[in-house]
Amino acid sequence: MDSRKVHLTIWKYGAPVVRWLMQHMFKIEYEPFTPDTPSLIISNHVTSWDPLLLAGGAPNHQMYFVASEHLFRKGIITKVLSFLVGPIARKKGSTGADAAMSCLRHIRNGHSVCIFGEGEVTWNGDSMPAFAGTGTLARASGANLVTYRFEGGHLTRPRWAKSIRRGKMKGHIVNVYTPEMLKAMTPDDIAAAINRDIHEDAYARQAENPVAYKGTHLADRIEAALYLCPKCKKIGTLKGKGNKITCTCGYHTSCTEYGTFLPPYPFQHFKEWDQWQYEQLMKGDFIQECPLFLDQGASLIEIGDQHRIIPLASGEMSLDNQVLTCVSYHFPLEEITHMAIVQTNILLFQHNDKYYEIRTKVGVNLRKYLILWNKTVQENKA
Repeated sequence: MDSRKVHLTIWKYGAPVVRWLMQHMFKIEYEPFTPDTPSLIISNHVTSWDPLLLAGGAPNHQMYFVASEHLFRKGIITKVLSFLVGPIARKKGSTGADAAMSCLRHIRNGHSVCIFGEGEVTWNGDSMPAFAGTGTLARASGANLVTYRFEGGHLTRPRWAKSIRRGKMKGHIVNVYTPEMLKAMTPDDIAAAINRDIHEDAYARQAENPVAYKGTHLADRIEAALYLCPKCKKIGTLKGKGNKITCTCGYHTSCTEYGTFLPPYPFQHFKEWDQWQYEQLMKGDFIQECPLFLDQGASLIEIGDQHRIIPLASGEMSLDNQVLTCVSYHFPLEEITHMAIVQTNILLFQHNDKYYEIRTKVGVNLRKYLILWNKTVQENKA
């Protein structure tokens, strides 16, 4: 059977089931999603379930999703997904040029494509700008641009969380821009409109209209997101278990169902803590060990052509003197051209035109590596 017919059939019968499942799991409310022409849909990215959540909101409008390249290295799972829904591969931690061309081919063949514009799930509930080139892609597509926003998703399923919390979530179209409207705008204007439309600040919304997000183990795995203790200023000493966050120095706080901390000082909620730790890391205002960062249980692989996996080493990963090291492999930060995190425990990066992945156990904090790499990039541009 023609692959397009398979995808349309799967969507026709599968999307209503997905809609029911997402409403049951996430308590999501949908506004009507009824584009009548092939479109480029750009949404914010709040959970790892977003493709299914968006599919549930558009049961009558089949689309193709841009997905992280690591999903194309899952053996039989990859084959099943490719057969059923035909995702478009994008290498996180790379330029994404191949994915952009695939998107254009799909749209010009009369298919709708969905991109989660930020490129990765938000860590702190505040949307990041859409990746570079989004405005150019939208203008070049010759299709309607549909902006879509999820609200309440971050507190329903924080990126680091072990389980879903029962609260309130919403998915809806924000704007529809016709090809004629896009031609009258510059790529920068389009990018600004996209960022404005899909922007969501979970904690600002929660402050205006508090909602309880009920669940157990609200702090489990939060150490994958929080790396710096506000009391001792050491990195890697925090641990989330149950509803509590503790540090080896004795500091402790608890997570509440409203996304706040108890006691509410020095931070009221996760976003405040995250902004503070980022600033301290950028300034170097923390207890600096030697090496600067050190984590156990890392596996380094090279990703070859056709998603081929080449195992290289397993053991310690560290960062010191501006060099990322995994066992005996060394990658100077200034030579790394792109870097990204998938889920919470996969670090992807490009070095000397080769594409690598470092995979760690769940709970290891990779954000600190990404932040200092970004700092190096910014300093080299200055």
